[in-house]
Amino acid sequence: MDGALLIGESGSTKCEWRWCAPGAEAQPFRSAGLNPNILPEAAIDAAIRGLAAQLPGLPGQIRFYGSGISGPPQAEVLIRALAGAFPGAEARVHTDLLAAARATLRSEGLVLILGTGSNACRHAGGEVTVRRGGHGYLFGDEGSGADLGKAWLSALLYGELPADLADATEAFTGMPLLVFRGAVYRDARPNVRLASLAPLICGQLARAEVRALVQARMRLLVQRCVLPLAAGPGEPADIVGSVGHYFRGAVSEALEAAGVRAGQSIPVPADALVQYHRLPGNQDR
Repeated sequence: MDGALLIGESGSTKCEWRWCAPGAEAQPFRSAGLNPNILPEAAIDAAIRGLAAQLPGLPGQIRFYGSGISGPPQAEVLIRALAGAFPGAEARVHTDLLAAARATLRSEGLVLILGTGSNACRHAGGEVTVRRGGHGYLFGDEGSGADLGKAWLSALLYGELPADLADATEAFTGMPLLVFRGAVYRDARPNVRLASLAPLICGQLARAEVRALVQARMRLLVQRCVLPLAAGPGEPADIVGSVGHYFRGAVSEALEAAGVRAGQSIPVPADALVQYHRLPGNQDR
């Protein structure tokens, strides 16, 4: 690997970057999430150019992993932006599922992404072999930050949760529920706005009604995305992403109720990707 390697690992909310110079500890950087299904190309280009201004130099290679990379058109958006900001660098763009698979540092297995969005896959040899989910917050993303926020707000609007939780939500968001609902509809990134409620929900997990709401979404996630991929009883499912980390108890309960064991939790896959790409044989993947 010639020169520095730049690794980007992006969800819809944020993108974690690691500057990996040979023989040195990786340096962390962060930008806004760069999902091409949500952000216009001009915004992605501006974010990457802003990142470039912070880096200590030009990378020789770039490995970008992101949500919303559902096919060549989405990947090309990132490739163009990276080429514009880092001329001469050899860039490869991959899915967030591949990031999750490689971040486990396992030769094969089952992995679940649980951040702003959600999906799952089986992987072997550092490649995704089969996937489930990833249909976005309108049609899927069960158990994700966006999904939990959507279920939470809906339950509050229908009066299905206690009034003090509505008060807590208004205090947390700084606006009345109906105003927040309107803000979600107008937001350029509505899934991110909904996922912003996840810390509030996590802080209320001691409440029985909140646990029930969260567990219902996690059970649906396991039913739709994990069980169809499970090889057999007791197989571990690794959990990648911040929501999976903070709601690990609820995820583990849903997995184990379905006969799947909760595996390792990896809240920030970018750090594990540094390890992956520094292993012999993986430098040029």
